[in-house]
Amino acid sequence: MKTSLNIKQYIQKFVSPKFSPEKDSLPFRTITKTYPAGTVLTAIGEIEKRAFLILSGKVKIGVYNDKMELRIINFFFAGQFISAYSSFLAQMPTDVTLITFSECTVEIIDHDQIMEACEEGNVIALKLMFHETKKAYIQNSTRAKELMVVSPEEMYKSIVNDRMELFSEVELQEIAAYINVTPETLSRIRKKNK
Repeated sequence: MKTSLNIKQYIQKFVSPKFSPEKDSLPFRTITKTYPAGTVLTAIGEIEKRAFLILSGKVKIGVYNDKMELRIINFFFAGQFISAYSSFLAQMPTDVTLITFSECTVEIIDHDQIMEACEEGNVIALKLMFHETKKAYIQNSTRAKELMVVSPEEMYKSIVNDRMELFSEVELQEIAAYINVTPETLSRIRKKNK
């Protein structure tokens, strides 16, 4: 199973190159946990109190339609942060769910601790929050536009061209849910585009 950077290494690589994972301490505590596949990390209606850095494994974020079918918004893999960001930031109930779909080891940051560090003006906490909020905004707005204007066939072609690793990491039924079609429709799209 692919393993990723821990939070200190992630901060040095993506947020603050001067941060030393060996010498510098974090302005908040983290805990590392392993969850089995199928674990709901955050359920719809909860207030998100944690942000997760995926060290190994896979997480999907989605919503349920009126037929109680999970519609996948996005997939996250080792080396990526995941949270119900709107809920995490606003401390309001979330309208999305986060579910592991393989055994997953994560490093967890507590909402109250990182917010306290930000309020105290800690530069590392502020930079990490800015970096992840900006990244989440770009991902979410790109995905929202994609769902509004891109056909399922075009989304499939985009996955083939830009995210081919999804086919080795994710089951076809999950990809179908991601592009908002049935598995049968995905099968027809795949045959048409061989």
